[in-house]
Amino acid sequence: MAIAPYPRIAASLLLSLLVAAPVAAVGPYFENERAPGDRKAGPAPDVQRHEIPAKTPQVNRLVKGELLKIEDFIYVVRDPVAGKTVEMKVDRDTRMEVTPRIGDQIEAELLPNGNAWSIKTVP
Repeated sequence: MAIAPYPRIAASLLLSLLVAAPVAAVGPYFENERAPGDRKAGPAPDVQRHEIPAKTPQVNRLVKGELLKIEDFIYVVRDPVAGKTVEMKVDRDTRMEVTPRIGDQIEAELLPNGNAWSIKTVP
């Protein structure tokens, strides 16, 4: 009868080792904690994160005039300075204060590829 408790103790020790060993091998729970063997105590220093400012594209030219036509994503403007009509593509990256309507006087900044960078209405 005295031998019966020993297998239970041995089994419980074996079970506790099986449960505790993987937990100890994992290391820190969070990325800002240090591993148990590190010399310094306390959380690891935060990593500095710098935001990179968005680049402003090279604006090719400025067009001022009356908006004559809107077809799909193409705006047609009569430029009185150049004496001709100018087509510009408008996409989701085009910055607009308000959506212009046909007949409005607008001022548009065009990129070298012909897309409109920004459009605003002028009085």
